[in-house]
Amino acid sequence: MREVAAGGVVYRISSLERDGQWIACAENAATGARFGIECSGPTEEQSLARMAGWLEWQAEHTAALAALQQAERAYHRTIAGSAFASPTEGPSAIEMQKDSLEAVEAARTRSEIDERMKRLSGWTLDGDAIRKQYTFASFPDAIKFVDRLAPEAEAADHHPDILINYKRVTLTYSTHSDGGLTAKDFAGAAAADRLA
Repeated sequence: MREVAAGGVVYRISSLERDGQWIACAENAATGARFGIECSGPTEEQSLARMAGWLEWQAEHTAALAALQQAERAYHRTIAGSAFASPTEGPSAIEMQKDSLEAVEAARTRSEIDERMKRLSGWTLDGDAIRKQYTFASFPDAIKFVDRLAPEAEAADHHPDILINYKRVTLTYSTHSDGGLTAKDFAGAAAADRLA
C-alpha cells in the first residue's frame, strides 16, 4: 500500500493479485471511501503506477472541467452585463464579450486535450506539446522505427521533433504554426504508436 496526493487529495492505493494479474484500487485517505476505477498490470508495481497515473490524470481533468465551467459562467455574466455597459467608459460590450469568449475557448481547448490524451498510452503533455519515449531492443531497431515513421509524417505533412539516444527514440508533437496542439499532433502520436 502507498499514499499519493493528486489534486490536493491524499489517496491510499493498494494492489491484490487476482487470476495472475495485479489489480490496484484507491481510497480517499481521509474518509476511507473508495475512489475511481481499478487498474491492472502484470506486476504489483505496474498496477500501482497505473493507478497513480490515473489519479493524477483525473485530478487534472477535474481542474480543466472546473476551469471551463468557470469561464462559461463568466461569459454568461458578461453577456448579461454588457447590455448595461457604458459606451464611453471602460471596454465596450463587444470587447468584453470577445475577452469572455477567448477565456471559454481556452478552457474548452484544455478539456478537449485532456479527452484526447486519455486515448493515448504513454504520452505526456508538456506545455503546448505531447511527448513519448520509445525504447527498442537495439540501435538498428530504433532507426528502423524512425524509417517507418518518416513516410507517414511526410504524407501527413506533419513532422515530429525526433531525438535518438542509442536505442531510445523520443517524439515530440506540436503544431508550431497554430501555436499549440491540434488534431494533427494526436493523429501523429497514434500513427507512431501503431508503427512502434
